Amino acid sequence: MYAPQYITISLLPSNSIIALIPAAGAATRFGGEKQLAELDGKTLLAHVVSNCRAGGCDQVCVVSGDNHSKVAEEARLIGASVYYHEKWADGMASSLDFGLRQLMNFSDCKQVLILPCDMPWFTEEWIKRMANKVAELAGQSEQAVATIYPEGPGVPALLSRAFIEHCYFASPNKKLRETIAEFPTLRTIPSGPHTRDVDYREDLS
Repeated sequence: MYAPQYITISLLPSNSIIALIPAAGAATRFGGEKQLAELDGKTLLAHVVSNCRAGGCDQVCVVSGDNHSKVAEEARLIGASVYYHEKWADGMASSLDFGLRQLMNFSDCKQVLILPCDMPWFTEEWIKRMANKVAELAGQSEQAVATIYPEGPGVPALLSRAFIEHCYFASPNKKLRETIAEFPTLRTIPSGPHTRDVDYREDLS
């Protein structure tokens, strides 16, 4: 059994964004260890962490599961914190819920950017675009910006602490994606090449 590696969050600005990177799955379609696959000389995890920082995230936290030791070592090398999710095999929704609950333990966590580790093309420009969309909701505490797909909104998403606590945690029988879809003042950005994810090894070419 692995112990989660806890982080210390302190003295962050009032509009601080913490990135949450789900990287716990076994990636069976990819053939395993997708988080550590290389693209242009960097691992997918390193690309996503770098994009989060360049986009203005004050902290970057990774949820690990399968291949925890290797993922944790890579995260350490690139300066990200790690939470090990024992129930990672329950799927991404479970890993997201676990990660969000860890971050809500820190009072200085005001906004959370959810960006999966297999989306290396979601660059800093799109992260900043999400942050600008949040500004449109400055008059309310519950704020949510998500990526819109033909089947509905999803991740990447930028959520305020109040949305996570008052909307998502208040609906324990719903997945995060369902709660986001029902949010009446949801702001969205379009999907496209920037939200392309890596499912198979050939997606890296």
